[in-house]
Amino acid sequence: MSNNDVIITPNPEYRKKLLDQQRARMGIGTRREGVHVSDLIMCVRKSWAERQTDYIMEPPDHTVLTWLRGLSHEDLLSDGVTQVRGGYCFRCQRIQIPSPQYLEHVCSECGDTLLTGTIDWIQLTSDDGTNLTNFVPTEMKSTLKSARKTLDDMAWYVDQIKSYMAIWGRDLGHVAVFHIMGDYKREDKDVKTDGPTADLKTYDIEWRDPTARINWLSPLEGRKRALEDDKHMPPLDTSSPAHPMICNYCAVGERLPNGNECEKWPWKRLSDGQYVLKGSQKAVKSMDEMMEEVKALSEGGILKT
Repeated sequence: MSNNDVIITPNPEYRKKLLDQQRARMGIGTRREGVHVSDLIMCVRKSWAERQTDYIMEPPDHTVLTWLRGLSHEDLLSDGVTQVRGGYCFRCQRIQIPSPQYLEHVCSECGDTLLTGTIDWIQLTSDDGTNLTNFVPTEMKSTLKSARKTLDDMAWYVDQIKSYMAIWGRDLGHVAVFHIMGDYKREDKDVKTDGPTADLKTYDIEWRDPTARINWLSPLEGRKRALEDDKHMPPLDTSSPAHPMICNYCAVGERLPNGNECEKWPWKRLSDGQYVLKGSQKAVKSMDEMMEEVKALSEGGILKT
């Protein structure tokens, strides 16, 4: 059918309005209070530098759209109560559910800063579906990575659900991974228009023994103390960064208070103010361009993330 009977005009202003609405919904551009699980399992030094420099990263549009994609899949696939928030007090050794009686990031009993986290959804296990003391936390991920990859290739997914299991005192957790491109194979090679099909993989995560949960909580408490230490920058050891793949996307590598770049930061600043990423000859000027270059190199197989 022809569209000669209508006028089609690009409307970038409407696009901007839709993306701005999503930025507001996700809290992009505002600093999160307290200490979040993701601050401790990805890179403590990055989180520390963001706090010290009061830096708030403004992700480009394509990153916002990537996050939106994941939230959409989470909304459609969830089989329980979504976005369950809570905070764990290491001093009182207990979880706190958000309520009007206390600030979400501060313990109502001792005033200590909580370790906060938001579970994608909890699968209720009681017959009437209302018992919040007996549930299974679920972490949902949406990725372009091949379905041939295992959770060993996506270790931060496991770290996140283990952290929720530890602070909520759960013995069992679920991880659901939506592989948008499946394993990149075509189902029917005779049909040229038939592209890769999506796949969904689900996993049970269980502690090996009763002490494993406590053993996971202990280093989290240490990382939290390091994050809240205003005078000393966290060292780069086995826990920071926990997942070096995020170094490519780090926006605080040269913003550390002592003026030195993080030794793991893979960008080189040129005399003209531009940057070059290891493995690339292309100079870029801004963080948006940095992320675009990382994306291109990753898709080309030069960077392993």
